[in-house]
Amino acid sequence: MLEKFFAVTVVPPDTVTSLFEVMARGENGCPCICKIESCPLPKRRKKKKYAEIMIMSGHLLAVAKWLQLFNPGRLKSGRQERQLNKVSTLLWRGGTPPVVALFLTEDKARECFTSSDLKPCDPRWKKDTEDVLAAIGENHPTFVICLGRWKHWRDRALVY
Repeated sequence: MLEKFFAVTVVPPDTVTSLFEVMARGENGCPCICKIESCPLPKRRKKKKYAEIMIMSGHLLAVAKWLQLFNPGRLKSGRQERQLNKVSTLLWRGGTPPVVALFLTEDKARECFTSSDLKPCDPRWKKDTEDVLAAIGENHPTFVICLGRWKHWRDRALVY
């Protein structure tokens, strides 16, 4: 089972690029997104190391065109709803900017992070992203892949 992966994000048009480490279990036992580095560095009042900037507020993490933490909704049957498209946005928590690509190793992620002309769902790293999605699979306890099977969600799935 995949315990962590890395994500590179970009805010178009190339304003801020970030490198994140995504863990299945953070300090609180829930998925955690930790920003490792950002370029250009945003202006802040207080200096903070990027390893300290974490998004930890949700029991599941959806992998879509962005990474979205959320709490599963409860169905009338008592079962938990694990599909982001079927959960109220009131249950969505912290998320990231649009994903450029996903990586199994930090070295490959840094190679992407330092590249130029990055764009969301960048085809240059399609294979790496597919490897991460395959490693997550369909039954991961904390990571949920957002698929474009539903008409109004096709533009939100991490596909090329």
